[in-house]
Amino acid sequence: MSLTDLLTSQTALSEAETNYWQQVFAYKLAVLKLLKASGKLEELKK
Repeated sequence: MSLTDLLTSQTALSEAETNYWQQVFAYKLAVLKLLKASGKLEELKK
């Protein structure tokens, strides 16, 4: 494996991790919006 291959792999891993966490955040935000829309947002305080 060349240095270029290693750096390319590390870059791809970093991008994949970034995409994963962006989607986790988007999911959590969507859940909050759904709770708000259904009037159940206050239930989170319990």
